[in-house]
Amino acid sequence: MKYIDKLGIVLQSLEEMKADNVSYFDVKKITTITDFMIIASGRSETHTKAIARNLIDFCKKNKLMAMSIEGEDSGEWVCIDFVDIVVHIMMPKIRDFYSIEDLWDISTSQNSN
Repeated sequence: MKYIDKLGIVLQSLEEMKADNVSYFDVKKITTITDFMIIASGRSETHTKAIARNLIDFCKKNKLMAMSIEGEDSGEWVCIDFVDIVVHIMMPKIRDFYSIEDLWDISTSQNSN
């Protein structure tokens, strides 16, 4: 499956679950960890968990398997690694505090909202 197809599947799931402030970044030139990083926010810990669970299930149905899932129990920050796409689903206060976009100094952002 091409990376653009994988990206589309992930973004579709986030949109369906009404994730807030969804941004995605092509990070191929600045890291070997992954090709794309997606950051999204949930409105509550319950919403964040639901976004993550739906994303995992939706991707599985579309033959895109997560290699690892971290933080699903707390719901403050869930990180899902699909190898060439890493998804961070965060509560707004956690997202503001860690400011991943600034940490990576990502200037080529794409917003889907």
